[in-house]
Amino acid sequence: MQKHVKDDIIRSYFDEVSDVDKEMLDVVLADPTHIKQTFNNVYKELTEQYREQYTSDFDAMDTDLETARTTWVNPTWLGDSKVPRSNSERRRMAYQSSLARTQRALADNPESLNQAGAHYADMEHTLKQIESLESMRDKLFELADNDIALRMQLSKSGYEVYQSLKSIMSDATVDRKQRDTAEANALLMAQHADVMAQYMRQMGRGGYTAMDYFRDSVRINMNAVLENQKGYNQLDQDARLKLSIDKKKSGVEL
Repeated sequence: MQKHVKDDIIRSYFDEVSDVDKEMLDVVLADPTHIKQTFNNVYKELTEQYREQYTSDFDAMDTDLETARTTWVNPTWLGDSKVPRSNSERRRMAYQSSLARTQRALADNPESLNQAGAHYADMEHTLKQIESLESMRDKLFELADNDIALRMQLSKSGYEVYQSLKSIMSDATVDRKQRDTAEANALLMAQHADVMAQYMRQMGRGGYTAMDYFRDSVRINMNAVLENQKGYNQLDQDARLKLSIDKKKSGVEL
């Protein structure tokens, strides 16, 4: 797992993430090849842990709600809020109702109220972890369906090649399909640069990087004509995007 790649992906896909969001992203993105599986496993574990560990809080909430149903008098902690229906709503309300009851019961006993604080701090943190996963699920699953695993396997220098190529190619495209093609091409070239850099190091060029290979051996012409299938070429038949990446002399025979 490449931390620099993960950090860049978090910056690109997730705006203004909280500390809890970062905590959960670190867990879910730890294995980029199994994002959905990791997400589902972590989410299941946290929700079950929350329900089991705070059973008494749920029971007290349900008792208050049942009393409200028969008396038509809402509990004080519910206020103007609607009765929780979904599992997400019930988890949030179990925390809020329990905290409100405890604060009211121990209002004249600050020492006991302070001691109860640890219980609610742990409860709230687990709740925030669950809610964080719920809020990021769609984006995480979208990433899992794309090329994130391949990107996270690039070296630091290989990822710099990918970013440079993606920027060059994307600037020359006009729609989403073309940009997707450009990003796929950039990823292929970055992988190739990583392979060639490793080969050069094995041949005695210590410290040779993917970016070195890119600078030494690649020339990009976004308006080139696809000809004789030489070098690295891509033609988007629909968008008629013409691209060739021609290898310059690098002193390497393949």
